[in-house]
Amino acid sequence: MKLTRKQMGASLMRNEDDLVADIVEYLAEMRPQVVQAYPPGYFIALIRESVRLGARHNMTDVEHMRVFVDLRWQVSAGWFREPAIAEVLLRPGLSPERRFAILTGPDYDEIWERAEARDTPADWRGDYWEPARQ
Repeated sequence: MKLTRKQMGASLMRNEDDLVADIVEYLAEMRPQVVQAYPPGYFIALIRESVRLGARHNMTDVEHMRVFVDLRWQVSAGWFREPAIAEVLLRPGLSPERRFAILTGPDYDEIWERAEARDTPADWRGDYWEPARQ
């Protein structure tokens, strides 16, 4: 029996430890400087918290969970807290693919610039997380 990529991804999404390991491996390949910048235990804790935040923001497949987590380093730790971005992420009935298609449209250029400012130490802490407020 051979598993498809989608089936393997579904298995990862059901096991947080495996998903965290996958994202650590992904970031080690895509952003080795990020992985090297943190003590391993702390880095894994950041990834674990990022995965939990991604799940709260409707990331339901591995590919888009990787993007969600990666954007914490690429844009800012709290990029998903920008109200207009959070509204799309939390909007019912959209697939992760559709969410990111909307968010990468030209109407969101200025919004992403504002999201870059959401990079304080508090933005890294999970206990700070709360749903977006308008």
